[in-house]
Amino acid sequence: MIETEIELALITLCDGRISPLIAKPGTETPYICYRKKSESSIDVFDGPVGSSYCFQVHVFADDMKQAEAIKNQAFENLKSLRPYNIKGMQRYDKDNALFCATLEFSL
Repeated sequence: MIETEIELALITLCDGRISPLIAKPGTETPYICYRKKSESSIDVFDGPVGSSYCFQVHVFADDMKQAEAIKNQAFENLKSLRPYNIKGMQRYDKDNALFCATLEFSL
């Protein structure tokens, strides 16, 4: 399962505070949440031959510098999975009063 490979690539970051989708309330910062944004089937005349996945890795931290630094480490750790269509984003999560650096990529 591709989610397992992603989690294994990220587990050394944030003292292992890695969660699919959302973190539990009260999780110490910084932490990482990841999700499969989409899945597409690659089809040929004879039928499907594979799948393509789009994932997002969200790094939540008390300041943007820390979130960006961890996001960059996450990218380095994920390189062995051969990500492509790589995008980075930043935002401020008002609900949790945390900065978020996002890495979006396809596999």
